[in-house]
Amino acid sequence: MLRVQLLGDLRLYLDGTALRASSSRRSWVLLAWLALHRGSIHGRPSPLCSGPTSSTRALAEACGPPCGRCANRWVPPPTTTCSWTRDRIGFLAEADLRLDTDDLDDLVAAGRLVEAADAGAVELLPGVTDDWVLEARDAHRRRMVVMLETLAQQAGADGRTGTAVDWTRRQLAVDPHADEPVRRLMIRLPRPGTGSPRSVPTSATVSCWLVSWTRVRRKS
Repeated sequence: MLRVQLLGDLRLYLDGTALRASSSRRSWVLLAWLALHRGSIHGRPSPLCSGPTSSTRALAEACGPPCGRCANRWVPPPTTTCSWTRDRIGFLAEADLRLDTDDLDDLVAAGRLVEAADAGAVELLPGVTDDWVLEARDAHRRRMVVMLETLAQQAGADGRTGTAVDWTRRQLAVDPHADEPVRRLMIRLPRPGTGSPRSVPTSATVSCWLVSWTRVRRKS
């Protein structure tokens, strides 16, 4: 089985053994994209369509050793994992392939949200700035915020106000620029001297709070 780790630093494991990273980071990232979009055979960008490439080499290493008579061209023997030609490349739908995000899906489906929240509390492919990574990273953050809000609501319904606040703070840690987690935290933080949550702040209250915060920041 080929396992692809997308959460945290990109890593690939073949039958439990870590694969050596390709000398070309671009080809390594390409493997991650192909794994995320498994089941589709994609047209390769023109720089990858002529001659032996590091991307083809990396895919060959992930799918298995190339056949001897084609070793110089890095064309693998027939496999059930991946497929490529001169112009198209991709992992097959029936590939024995597993992503760590698949493990996250399984935890959520089983209702094990606390474990899923811990497993998903890692940035997806940090340091990679390709457009598709940025989109996937934002989608992962939104998903985590929804999951953490579900846990916060469950804690609040059980009367565990402090735990609800903790789950809400984790939403801000996942996506510091999101507006809704800030509002939720303001609501759930207890009023001074009481153990009850605050009432829903009005727009005027929020505006005053933002003005005060801005003044404090300017003075500091």
